[in-house]
Amino acid sequence: MESLFGPNPSLPCGNQLSSPVDCSELAHQYVDANYRSCVEKLRLLLEPKGAQGGKNSAPGSPNIRSLKQPYQSSLLDPLSASAALYLLGEEKAVSPNCGPRHGSSLSRHNSVPPDSPSRSLPQFMMAADHLQTSLTLPVRQTQREQCKTTVDTLPSIVPVHTTQRELLHYIERQDALIERLEREKDTLGSQWRTLEERMAEIISENEDLRNQLMTTLAHVVSDDGKMSRSMERESLKEQQDNEESSKLLETIKCLRENLKRREEAYEDLKGESIRDSDELREAVRKAEADAKDSALEISKLSRQLDQERSEKEKAIEEVSAERRRALEDVQALTDKLEAVSRMNDQLEDDLRTLRAAKNESLDFVRQELASEKSAREKAELRLDALEADAARREKQLLQELEQVTVKFSAVMYDDALGRNSDSSREGSSSHSGRKPAGVTASTMKRMEERHQQEIRTLKESLERKHMASMRDVEELLSKQGFLMEKYKTECRQLTEQMDAASVRHREELSAVQREKTILMERVRELESIFEAHQMASMHGEMEKMSRKVNESVEREMELQKQLATLSEELDSLRASHPSD
Repeated sequence: MESLFGPNPSLPCGNQLSSPVDCSELAHQYVDANYRSCVEKLRLLLEPKGAQGGKNSAPGSPNIRSLKQPYQSSLLDPLSASAALYLLGEEKAVSPNCGPRHGSSLSRHNSVPPDSPSRSLPQFMMAADHLQTSLTLPVRQTQREQCKTTVDTLPSIVPVHTTQRELLHYIERQDALIERLEREKDTLGSQWRTLEERMAEIISENEDLRNQLMTTLAHVVSDDGKMSRSMERESLKEQQDNEESSKLLETIKCLRENLKRREEAYEDLKGESIRDSDELREAVRKAEADAKDSALEISKLSRQLDQERSEKEKAIEEVSAERRRALEDVQALTDKLEAVSRMNDQLEDDLRTLRAAKNESLDFVRQELASEKSAREKAELRLDALEADAARREKQLLQELEQVTVKFSAVMYDDALGRNSDSSREGSSSHSGRKPAGVTASTMKRMEERHQQEIRTLKESLERKHMASMRDVEELLSKQGFLMEKYKTECRQLTEQMDAASVRHREELSAVQREKTILMERVRELESIFEAHQMASMHGEMEKMSRKVNESVEREMELQKQLATLSEELDSLRASHPSD
């Protein structure tokens, strides 16, 4: 194949098929792309339907090309069409004894019998003209564009701004692509050996064609000499032979010109192919160098990826430990909150007990007040009865005193009347008559004094009883007022303590609820941070997490202090009311 494309080290010719290129996997990808492009150029030269995109094209043909292949089939169309037309014209014109090898429509329509060289001449001239006009400039331009497209449009070896997961996925895709390219390379190697055999046959046929042309030329020259010697003997035959010889000379001249043009076109094609193969070789060399650099960069990135993976695993383990500790802290806080809730229930029970005791004490005070009130009413009734009794007795004594006074005045009046009527009789018996009057007066005086003494004694006793009852009533009233004030003060104090305890309990409960909400929000934040931390760097997130954990620890300490304060207040409240 050096006659068409020149020596190309990237093509697996000869021993290169048995010994693959020793480079990295990514270098395989880069070199195999160029190798596949060159092999497909040769396939298009020899397959009549390859230039038209037939259905029977090989797996590596442009019709079944992967999306990652950098070259396009449209760039190969001028070269493939021109070369196919040239080879078909050469095969039919120079080797008429051989049948069509490819079975294309062009070879079938342009086939001529072997005994008509005049018909093969226009076909050969057409093939040569088409080769001269189509293969001089488009071949080099097409192959340069192919080389440039191959180098410029290859996918980047290592995506720089990709995540670690995408990089791993990219490496897996590249491994699968390399395996597929290895299989295609083995298939194309066998096809390449077949192409070499076919090209050797074509070259041998070209040599046979050249020998046949030289033999035909020698025979024509010898026939010309024979006709000049026999011109005098057969004039008519000579004219015919001259006409035929002139035709043959013209044919030979045309054949020589066509052969010359063909050789020039062949030399131009060979030079262009050599230059293009040199350019392709240089591009392959650069691609191999780039592949080596890319392999080094990939190994470096792989080491960095392994290091980052190990660091990420360590960071994930640390975050998991921090999360477990945070969950343990949250569980401990939850237990404490449950203990606080139980304590709150106990406080509520104590408050209900205090309210019940308060209600009982109020009922007792009300009962005592009612009893005191009834006793007071009884004392008042008794005092009224005593006052009425004293008034009645005083009235009775006054009535008795009036009766005694009336009786005494009646006696005195009767005594005066008796003295006046019996004045004569008083001479002898005056002493005896005065004596009973004197006794009666003294007796009456003593009786009056005794009666007054009894009245005074009764009044004094009544006054003493009244004063005693008044003192008792006043004492009862003072005791009642003192008890009322005492119970009111105690009730007020108990009410204030209950209100303060309930307010404090509500405040502490709301504070505990807020702390619980904050802790749950922090737990959710920790979970979200843990999930976000799996895809991001670990350093700043760890610092934030440590700060949040410290804050949660501080909150826990504050909550413990609040719980201790609450327990102390409960103990003090219970100590202040031991009876309750």
